[in-house]
Amino acid sequence: MKREPLAYLADIIEAGNSILEFTNNLNNESYKTNKLVKSGVERQFEIIGEALKELKNNCSEHFDKISDGQRIISFRNVIAHGYAFISDNLVWEVVTTKLPTLLKEVQKIVNSLQ
Repeated sequence: MKREPLAYLADIIEAGNSILEFTNNLNNESYKTNKLVKSGVERQFEIIGEALKELKNNCSEHFDKISDGQRIISFRNVIAHGYAFISDNLVWEVVTTKLPTLLKEVQKIVNSLQ
């Protein structure tokens, strides 16, 4: 069953906020040594990537407003299928530098739809 674009956008915001909550007060080194947090962060990135893939397939006009949307989907695929190749440093970099931008862009789209 096809969902509304707002549902996918809400999933992205919820997953992104969960990542920020999980990593609050951590640094790269403490992130790398915390298996529970790493697992949670990686799962939330899978949700973000899947929601973006569905948004791309079902509502490309909104997907096109997200910078690096395709790269985020590819990142999700690496996490889901290439677990042996996941770099903790890369994940941490995405958390600290890319995720805030994604959340701002998605919130802007949500605001335009309400």
